[in-house]
Amino acid sequence: ISSAVVLCQPDRIKEVIDQISDLEGLEVHGFNPEGKIVVSIESQTRNNIVSTLEDIGKLEAVLSSNLVFHQFESANEEVS
Repeated sequence: ISSAVVLCQPDRIKEVIDQISDLEGLEVHGFNPEGKIVVSIESQTRNNIVSTLEDIGKLEAVLSSNLVFHQFESANEEVS
């Protein structure tokens, strides 16, 4: 699981939230009127997290997308 902060054009925040919500493994957790959106990314592989973050960055109204937290555990690791 990872989290990211996405910065978009403030007047298009609703559009960007809808686009992000349509992407697999993504959930929007909050936003502010200045265009910042907090999202979580769930994926089975690290590479998918990176490519998902790149896909977010390619959305037309997105100015930047930055990873702020990342934790990856393989299926073989024991979780306590």
